[in-house]
Order: sequence, then C-alpha cells, then structure tokens
Amino acid sequence: MSAAADDPAPKPFEPAQLASPLLRRFHAYWDSKRGARSMPSFADIDPLEFPWALGNVTLVDVLYDPLRFRYRLVGGAHVTRLGTDMTGKLVDEFASPTLRQILSRTYTEAVQAAAPVHRTRWEVVAGVNHHYEALLLPLGAAPPQVDMLAICAEYIDRKSLR
Repeated sequence: MSAAADDPAPKPFEPAQLASPLLRRFHAYWDSKRGARSMPSFADIDPLEFPWALGNVTLVDVLYDPLRFRYRLVGGAHVTRLGTDMTGKLVDEFASPTLRQILSRTYTEAVQAAAPVHRTRWEVVAGVNHHYEALLLPLGAAPPQVDMLAICAEYIDRKSLR
C-alpha cells in the first residue's frame, strides 16, 4: 500500500455519516460535554462515563512547535490490532513510515479543523489490516486550539458486512 492511496479531501462532518453505533454514542457523549463551545476540554471528559468504549478509545496529546503527536492512552482493541502499545510514545516512533505518514496527516487534519473528523479505511498497511471506522474528536481548554484528540475506532471485518 503506497501513501498515494491517501484519504480523500475532507468533507464537513455530519453525525449521520457514522455507521457504527459505538461511534455515534461516543460522538453524543463528546457533544454533550462541549455544550455551546466548539469542543470540550480534557477536564470535561471522564473515562468512567464511557466504559462501553474504553477499549476502542485512544487519547493523543497534541504537541506544538513543531506539531507532533504523543499517545497518552491506547485502547486495548488498538493495541491488539497493531501488535504494539504506543502509550507514551510519539507517532514518529511507529516502525512503518507509511503508517507514520497516514497517522500524522490525519491527526494534523483534525487539529487544523478543530472539529470532528470521520474516517473509514479498508487497507493493509505494514502488514496490518486497517479495516475500521474512526472518529477523531478535538479536546481543548482554549478553543480553537486543540490540546488532545479523543479517537474512537471500531475495527470491522468485511465478512461481517455481507
């Protein structure tokens, strides 16, 4: 898989795009926490309030000057799929340059948008099946600056869609 098969140009997010009930529920949680603001802060969310999603949630710290991304928490479903726990590590530490590029580009897009970003992927990258639907949600104490991304992803087996 080459990086040439990149994600299409981003479209404005619409909750109706979400096929996964898990992602719809996680978005509703995030939306309830933001109130009238463009995004909630990390202090507004409480993982004890979404135990139904914890294995599918990854929290990514956004570091500036230069823009980089560090994994604060990686859900068990992601660790199992990737075969490595990136908690405490930078995206730059992934062994696969293709995976680093895809993740960095997607996270950068979410930070620049300062709004939800929805992705589906049906590819094999660095020998790992990346068949999933994901929702990247910004968190920030002083919007529009994004301090963290809360990412909820559900891995999908194509056979289950038949």
